[in-house]
Amino acid sequence: MMANIATAKGVPLRYICLEEKARTTEENARFTANIVRGANVQKIYIVSKKDHLDWAMPIFRKLEEFQSADGLACDVDRNKSIVQMEEYLKSHDSRKVRDRLQKLKNGIQGTD
Repeated sequence: MMANIATAKGVPLRYICLEEKARTTEENARFTANIVRGANVQKIYIVSKKDHLDWAMPIFRKLEEFQSADGLACDVDRNKSIVQMEEYLKSHDSRKVRDRLQKLKNGIQGTD
């Protein structure tokens, strides 16, 4: 979903790299730093919900790789998330997305 939002904001899909192993924002920053470190990156956008981005950016900026990163706030709607995940699963087999979708449908987990 975050990749869809970034492309809608004008970021070419070929320049998007998703980190999908983290369980916390701190892990996400560290794991993403490892990806960035090995790539020839000119610009970094951290895409998240506005309220999450407000406190996540300082966590990311603690790491050298994200000193000049920009936050890209997005509106995340539960129903749109469900539709997008269902659409994604039509052409991709992802246990993680299926599990996330089921939790979202059951109201167990948020949409960030």
